[in-house]
Amino acid sequence: MKKTISVLLIVLISSSFILAQSNYLVEINSLQKRIKNSDEKIKDEAKNKKVATWTERAKLHMEASKIVTSDLYYGMPNAPLEEIEGSLFMNVKVILGEPDNQEFLGSDVPGDERWNYEYLYLIFKAKKLIDWKQTKAVVDEPLVTAYEAYMKAIEVDEKGKYKNKKSTHKNFAEIKVLLYIDGYELNGAGEYNKAFDYLEKSIALDKYPRVKSDTTVSTLDYYYLAAHFALVAGSKNKAKIKKYTDSLDINAKNKNLYNEKINYYTERNKILLPKAVEYYNYCIDNEHKEIGTCYANLARAKFEEGDDAAGLEILEKGTKAYPNEKEIIYGLINYYTPKGEYGKAFEYIDAAIALDKSNYLLYIVKADASAKVFYDFKDKYYKAVEQSDSLKKLAYRLRNKPEEQKPVLDEKKIVDVTIPDLEKNKNEYFIKAEDAYKLGFENCAEEVKTVDAHYTFGELYYFNAIAIYNRAQDLPSKEIDKYNAAMTSYKDNLKLSMVEMEKVNELAPTDVYALQYLSFIYNKLKMKEKQKEVKAELDRLTN
Repeated sequence: MKKTISVLLIVLISSSFILAQSNYLVEINSLQKRIKNSDEKIKDEAKNKKVATWTERAKLHMEASKIVTSDLYYGMPNAPLEEIEGSLFMNVKVILGEPDNQEFLGSDVPGDERWNYEYLYLIFKAKKLIDWKQTKAVVDEPLVTAYEAYMKAIEVDEKGKYKNKKSTHKNFAEIKVLLYIDGYELNGAGEYNKAFDYLEKSIALDKYPRVKSDTTVSTLDYYYLAAHFALVAGSKNKAKIKKYTDSLDINAKNKNLYNEKINYYTERNKILLPKAVEYYNYCIDNEHKEIGTCYANLARAKFEEGDDAAGLEILEKGTKAYPNEKEIIYGLINYYTPKGEYGKAFEYIDAAIALDKSNYLLYIVKADASAKVFYDFKDKYYKAVEQSDSLKKLAYRLRNKPEEQKPVLDEKKIVDVTIPDLEKNKNEYFIKAEDAYKLGFENCAEEVKTVDAHYTFGELYYFNAIAIYNRAQDLPSKEIDKYNAAMTSYKDNLKLSMVEMEKVNELAPTDVYALQYLSFIYNKLKMKEKQKEVKAELDRLTN
């Protein structure tokens, strides 16, 4: 008897797998037919004036947005598992049937697989569902059509009762959250303009009264995310406008296409950037919990609009009202640093560090800014030294023409007065950059020490070494002690640069630029075997 029951159970389960796959597709096909029927209904002059026609259409498209993945959950077994109670009738094979194909994920653990179906794929770890993604839509943009159908239902409702019904508000609560979620995913997938459009619909629906259960997303968070998407889309659109504008003269064949793109993104930005400003202002007025980001991004939106003065005013107003909000301070740092207004930039960098001493990125920002000032003073210093030397030589040639020699000597005096300060500033900002890099490295975990950070630090030492070397060559031949001290410092800086460039090579073995620096450094430090190895690797990578 037990054997008979077991056989029947096996047959029942096997049949359920076959039926599951057919039912999964049958349900989708049935829904698609009902949606086509709805398409016909809205073309009928009589039916398209009925609230029921549009609410039914909205619900069909809401179902289409969920039907593929609605029964799945994290940890769901791919088939019956003894250790999971109830998995006999609640597993992926029962819900979706056998996959079209399976891919093993290269793990030795049984059950680490990807299952592919017509409308989605699923990822399993040890036979349990850990991720899934819908890859094919049941219908195009079902949530947009559902939203439009709900709005149409309100429009055709002559008595105006539909928009005030509790059931209507319950439907709105569901769709606006789904639009919010899909908007988030669209933004992550690079569909920036569409992501904003989805959040705009969420905001429109949120203007209607809420039911008690409608607590998933707050009104402020709808505005906050919409503002963010508007700003991101506007910024990306500006980059595309520039790209297509720059391409007009290069590729005349596609001129019409490029102009269409330019016009599209230009028109979009007339909507997006003002919306970003409006929505961030709303968030600030209502004291959103991310108030610092709201001020910083509101300023960014004004910068994107080309109004730098308004953007700066917003940041300064924000930092006065919320002096401990780091995002506002970061905004001020990002404003002043590219403009070369380093005094202001350092003021805000130091303020940010005081608030967050463990944030290694702030030290790196300070180091990068200090390095830029160092390079600027270094160039000015050597230009002044060269100019002084040239004027000295010219004055010597004019030694028998005192009237002509005097203005040259006067000019040389003016230049010579600037050299000590330039040298002092050059050295001061090198030390500031070095100290900031060291503090940055001390305050960050090993895994976040990026290639770029080591590379920038290595370049700082390298260029300081070259600056010291060049200055040493200009010393009078009798100043042997100064020359020897300078050459020792030169080699010390090369060694420090070597340490950083070797770290770059360790993290990015194919980085040709780091290898070129190392080849030069090994040569100057007479490390012939090391240089030979690096040269061989350079030859292999570049030939």
